[in-house]
Amino acid sequence: MLLLLFEVGANRFGIEASEILEVIPLVSLKKVPHAPECVSGVFNYRGQVVPVIDVNALMGERPARSLLSTRIILVRPPETGCEGRLLGILAERATETLSCRKEELQPPGITVDGARYLGEILPRPGGLVQRVTVASILSDELKRMLYEQRPGDQGSTVNEAR
Repeated sequence: MLLLLFEVGANRFGIEASEILEVIPLVSLKKVPHAPECVSGVFNYRGQVVPVIDVNALMGERPARSLLSTRIILVRPPETGCEGRLLGILAERATETLSCRKEELQPPGITVDGARYLGEILPRPGGLVQRVTVASILSDELKRMLYEQRPGDQGSTVNEAR
């Protein structure tokens, strides 16, 4: 298994490469008024408006900084019923990969209701790497906010603030 590594604070995390469509440099994002702090904004990707979640803010840390190593990780949004739509995950220091065997991953020892996306842990000499599961990264509220269309939206992918 290949993991794309990124950092949140002093902690390292990884997303399985098979869940990633593309990794792109940080681009200018349009802020969405009244959106939760973890919603960094939206951007145009090949003609599609893509919402971007800041994984730092999602994990209760300060928002991701604009570093040379900050990337947008493009994935398919989990269970939204919106086939063909994309989700961007904003992550700092997302420039390395790590290869491991599935058998090396260990249970985290704790499950937090608000962070079901945090998966198994991979012990490494430099510290622990925790797997982030894309399928669980959005809460039901975020799924509705980002992908549910109101009547009259005419194909909009992001609800505008009322």
